[in-house]
Amino acid sequence: MQILETLSLLANNLVGTIPPDLSRLMNLKELRLQNNKLSGEIKSYIGQLKKMEEFDVSMNSLEGSIPSEIGLCTNLQNFNLFANKMTGSIPKELFDCTNLVFLRLFNNHLNGTIPSQINKIPSLETCK
Repeated sequence: MQILETLSLLANNLVGTIPPDLSRLMNLKELRLQNNKLSGEIKSYIGQLKKMEEFDVSMNSLEGSIPSEIGLCTNLQNFNLFANKMTGSIPKELFDCTNLVFLRLFNNHLNGTIPSQINKIPSLETCK
């Protein structure tokens, strides 16, 4: 039996929501769904993907807030959510992912301040 570690479906004209069945892929390390036509919210079940290192759903039409459960994905290194319709503030739990290197949230409708917990992540790259 093979274990799925990477699911890459970028630029496939996918429509609809991110299916909850993804939470059953417990060994998933990389989820790449960027540049599609996905809509709806990122649900809290995303926190069940504890081995995930890369989560890229950029350039879709996702909305709602970033679920605080993303902080349960402590192996997360690359979190790309740019060019969507996300609202609300950045959850402080996101910065429990202390292995983050890339965090791209631009071109959304986020508000509030950047949580001070961002200082806990020494590996986070800065834009130059």
